[in-house]
Amino acid sequence: MERLLQDLDQAGVNLTRTQRNKLYAPIGLDIGAESCEGIALAIVAEIRAMLAGRVGGRLRDRQTKFTNADQQRSYSELLDTKTRPR
Repeated sequence: MERLLQDLDQAGVNLTRTQRNKLYAPIGLDIGAESCEGIALAIVAEIRAMLAGRVGGRLRDRQTKFTNADQQRSYSELLDTKTRPR
């Protein structure tokens, strides 16, 4: 973690104390990843879970049931991502 902060400082990225306190390592969900691709998937999965306000647990352990609105929103997000110009 210290190296990350040093690298950011050397690159001219000045973080506030609040921003620094939000950084942590290691990052990624524990999915048993060992390959580069698996580690990337674990990192992206954690980011996606955080953006959705979730912890990234198993769906079978979810306390509430999915609603049609949940499913529709998921489908819409998927379609929006695939059709959005790059």
